[in-house]
Amino acid sequence: MGTILVLLLAVDVSLGPIMTFLVFDRRKKSLPADLALIGVMQLAALGYGLHTVEAGRPHYLVFVKDRFEAVSKADLQAEDLQKAAGNPAAATALLGPVWAAAKPPADEKARQDVLMESALGGRDLQHFPQWYESLDNQRDGVKNRALDLDTLRRLNSDGLTVLDEAIRDSGLSQAQIGYLPLKGEESDASVLVSREDGHVITILPLKPW
Repeated sequence: MGTILVLLLAVDVSLGPIMTFLVFDRRKKSLPADLALIGVMQLAALGYGLHTVEAGRPHYLVFVKDRFEAVSKADLQAEDLQKAAGNPAAATALLGPVWAAAKPPADEKARQDVLMESALGGRDLQHFPQWYESLDNQRDGVKNRALDLDTLRRLNSDGLTVLDEAIRDSGLSQAQIGYLPLKGEESDASVLVSREDGHVITILPLKPW
């Protein structure tokens, strides 16, 4: 997403000067109108770029089974977003993602449909915001699924300084901290969690597997 943002900004910044260079001629009576049109086109391009970035950024970090999944609105179907309109756990924040947990639907048929779709490589629980709930409701699942930090150390021999700093800043001992994978669209990361009560401590740019 960062690469896309840089590309969109580069295109928008260069669009105006290039088009102005092509149409600029003091003798043209239509020059003011041409320049105004270029300005409108730049604003339209900027608006489209911001919309694209907003739709593609992570809106939710969803706990699913044994990991967290980064989910953007672009990953979700409009029908499911409408069904989630009254769900406070699916409300998005203006800045940054919202932590949530996915729970299986109570309806047996809906549950089987999701299992089948997931098995075929389609959508899984994180793609249905109408079934989100507060992460606090699944803290026991978070702490019970947390992996040992020794595993994280073995996977990231070059990132031990970052990990040690995070442990020190948390005020907890290493034995009191575990981690869960965070699966993202472009790259994966690791979420440090408390093995005492399951609360999220921080996200680290370390390989989780």
